[in-house]
Amino acid sequence: MKKYRKNIFTFMAMFLVFAVSFCIAPDIEAEAAGGLGKAEIKSVRSPSAGKVSVKYKKVKGAKGYQIQFAANSKMTKGKKKVKTKSLSKTVSLKPGKKYYVRVRAYKKSGKKIRYGKWSKKESLKVKAKTKGKAKTKVSSKTYRELYGPIVHEVEKSEEFSSYCLYDIDKNGAKELIIRTETAVWFWAYEIYTIKNHKPVSLGQIDGTYSAFYKDKSGGKKKYIIQVAGFQCEETVYHISIKKGKLNYKKISSRTLPPGGQYYSTPYPINFESVTDKSLLK
Repeated sequence: MKKYRKNIFTFMAMFLVFAVSFCIAPDIEAEAAGGLGKAEIKSVRSPSAGKVSVKYKKVKGAKGYQIQFAANSKMTKGKKKVKTKSLSKTVSLKPGKKYYVRVRAYKKSGKKIRYGKWSKKESLKVKAKTKGKAKTKVSSKTYRELYGPIVHEVEKSEEFSSYCLYDIDKNGAKELIIRTETAVWFWAYEIYTIKNHKPVSLGQIDGTYSAFYKDKSGGKKKYIIQVAGFQCEETVYHISIKKGKLNYKKISSRTLPPGGQYYSTPYPINFESVTDKSLLK
């Protein structure tokens, strides 16, 4: 009987210890966490290449926030921690990489810094750097302002001349290709581009008995094709712009049989008379 009573008392004692521990555990945990609530992330995004912006909700009693980034979900690889007193933060990370993010609040207690619980982790892929230079945006008004006077000046001396606008180097700004000499034995074309909102001449090419074409893909390549042909003699050139300078490269030369067809692609570049300003609109 004594042994039975002893077991009952032992069981009740263990039960009371468990109950007390269970009831006060949240308070102990809260104290360990600095008495701060759990942080909550509102949004995580990559506004530009190599940048990540994080926004989170305000935590009552917090003096600041710590943000942690890592390359794995366990938050152990490629770690980076930053602190801020604001409710948003933009940081620099490796472009094109996936990161996990979490936030926690903190406050000072004497000389110690106490932290709240980490928020739920969020993940995102940082925007990668775009290849090549960003394209320039040029309006019709700009073409009229910059190229219009050049076309008008050529019209005064060479009214049978012609011109076209075509983006040779695919940077978003069309070049002006204009025939400046129209003698029977010699045609010259001058090529202009736009730099710092000004028309700049890239140079002049011989265009006698010539036709101009886009490449076989319909204009995806960064060059145009010039075909010069007279009396069954044909020469093909590629015209491109490299490092701001005109590049004029001979591709082939041949003699055609009588009645032979000169080289062409299905994509001719259309020229208009200098008296027709429709291309500048």
